[in-house]
Amino acid sequence: MFFVAYFIAIIVGWAVGYRRDVNMLPAIFSMLVAAFVLSRSAYIAHHWQQYSGHVAGVIELADGGFYPVYAVAGSLLVAGYYAIRQPKLRMALLSGIVSAALVWGAALVLYDTIET
Repeated sequence: MFFVAYFIAIIVGWAVGYRRDVNMLPAIFSMLVAAFVLSRSAYIAHHWQQYSGHVAGVIELADGGFYPVYAVAGSLLVAGYYAIRQPKLRMALLSGIVSAALVWGAALVLYDTIET
């Protein structure tokens, strides 16, 4: 679901940015990288006992070790940085973030409804 929300953010942000003649794709890519790095780092820090024996397991992504809350926090920090440094990107970033949040929220509600 994380990737679907980011894909929606790219499409909506690009459409809004295109009308305003701004390119927000580098900001979205930076948000994605920050999300993965912060999320994975938080997971590794939390489960350090498991990873201290073999450091190669830190970069092995097969264990699915990510914390979505930290991913969102990392994305929002980078979005805030870009919004402050490049005011022309604000509307495109905000549109992308809101659309991604709506898609992610709707998916969570749908999942909860199906599961119960």
